[in-house]
Amino acid sequence: MSKMKTEDNPLGTINVPTDEGPYTQLWKRCQRDSDDKIFYDRLEEIWGVRPNFEFIDRVALHTAIYLDSYGNEPKYHITYQQGHLVYCLLRYYLRSQQHIEYFDIVEVGTARGFTALCMAKALEDEGKKGTIHTIDILPHDKPIYWRSIGDVTGKKTRKELLENWDDYLERYIKFYCGSSLDVLPTINVPRIHFTFLDGSHDYAHVKNELIYAWRKMTVGDVIVCDDVTEQKYPGIIRAVSEYEKETISFSCRLSGVEENKGMPRRGFSFLYKVIDPDLFKKSALPPITKEK
Repeated sequence: MSKMKTEDNPLGTINVPTDEGPYTQLWKRCQRDSDDKIFYDRLEEIWGVRPNFEFIDRVALHTAIYLDSYGNEPKYHITYQQGHLVYCLLRYYLRSQQHIEYFDIVEVGTARGFTALCMAKALEDEGKKGTIHTIDILPHDKPIYWRSIGDVTGKKTRKELLENWDDYLERYIKFYCGSSLDVLPTINVPRIHFTFLDGSHDYAHVKNELIYAWRKMTVGDVIVCDDVTEQKYPGIIRAVSEYEKETISFSCRLSGVEENKGMPRRGFSFLYKVIDPDLFKKSALPPITKEK
């Protein structure tokens, strides 16, 4: 393993492995994880959509598998279940909105582009047109180390990191760089159909993102919040809980896997806009059992 010190890197100083072995080994273990498989079976049970494992696994190797700052495997459970989740739920949502010709999707927290690509694949697999407006403070066109398998061959822009999926980037994804507080007001679309929030995990950002999405949604549109995890991210918990009380919405939560023994399970929150509760009961929305 090299001791290459990275300078001026947004993700911090890291040691870069000299080969791809540590990444591919971790990736293979993730594919065999029994808890993740149970979670994926549940997604299919809830929404009737089977994850596209071939596509998502391939993308995950380059965008969702990462090492710590020392070039070692993190000491907590690595999973990329969020990609499977947004793929399945988005496909279900698209099927419930057959009358819509074009979908605008907002994501906060692009990172390496993993979930944006999973949502692009959902659009493609349902034969739908749309744009995924994805926001992150990390630059799209500046070469950096991403703490991922591509680092072995040097710094890359995000575009270079995702070069194997150029077609999806051109057809479906628009990248924005900056804080969601600054960028969201510049996304000039009349309606946001589907939102995935996984950016800054503090109260102010998440609450602002929820309010912004809500104002651009109509009945049945969906917000998904990642990392709604008790004790670990109190800012997210507070923002989501307030949103649930202040809006006419149907909300529910789904638990993922434990990041480590004794730690809270990773939580996902789903919020569906409702104007009249009776309309919700009549609409074709995903049946999810509310979890504590």
